[in-house]
Amino acid sequence: MVEVLLQVKKWGSSIASIIPKKTVDQLGLKPGDRVIADIKKQRGAAFGIWKGQKLPKFKRDRAEHQWT
Repeated sequence: MVEVLLQVKKWGSSIASIIPKKTVDQLGLKPGDRVIADIKKQRGAAFGIWKGQKLPKFKRDRAEHQWT
């Protein structure tokens, strides 16, 4: 399972979201595949909140993520 933040856009008389390529590759998705979506509306701004700003530095614990 992968959790991804998507933006909804108008597509004809419906709305749609595009799955990012990184996620498509990670899950090995192909056109015609069926997926299960747990959809929740996010409150507040999400897209563009870092626009024009330097991203904060995050520290990760190698043991916690089992990096090699």
